[in-house]
Amino acid sequence: MRTKWEAAFPYLLLAAAIGFRFFPNTLDFTPVGAMLLVAGACLPARRLWIPLAAVMASDFALTTFRYHAAHSADQYFTWLAWAVTLGLGWLLRNRQKAAPIVVATLASSLSFFVISDFGVWLAGGLYPKTYSGLAACFVAAVPFYRQMAAGDLIFSAVFFSALAWLRRPAAEPVMASAGQ
Repeated sequence: MRTKWEAAFPYLLLAAAIGFRFFPNTLDFTPVGAMLLVAGACLPARRLWIPLAAVMASDFALTTFRYHAAHSADQYFTWLAWAVTLGLGWLLRNRQKAAPIVVATLASSLSFFVISDFGVWLAGGLYPKTYSGLAACFVAAVPFYRQMAAGDLIFSAVFFSALAWLRRPAAEPVMASAGQ
């Protein structure tokens, strides 16, 4: 039986993670990946579109209003990478122990790095469409990847620990005195 807090938890994380995106942060150290992992692990399948749509809408808002940049095709690769993260969370549904969570978190960070930066190389005009151009794109993204992986690991540890705490069985009442 899920408590109302356990049911609300993924949505609270979603609101916090999206809000966090609008504050200045250091090189992709954000809770978004961890939030998507928790959402994938907890939300019913028919509601998985909600966190993905929220991330996409916040990407659109940030690109338009904060960065004043044009939207480009590489953004679709970023959204694909977020969908992969949500899918990795789905795989955690019945495996919410430390090792699977760490593996899924690292896989999420790595897949985001590969997919999104491949999109930057393929759809953007920053790098030549050669193997060396692709390599240069990946090398330029390594500092972002390191920060993202660190953030994903830290936020995943906090979020999944909080979720485990919410799911803990209620404590049994303590006897008034030891002799009774």
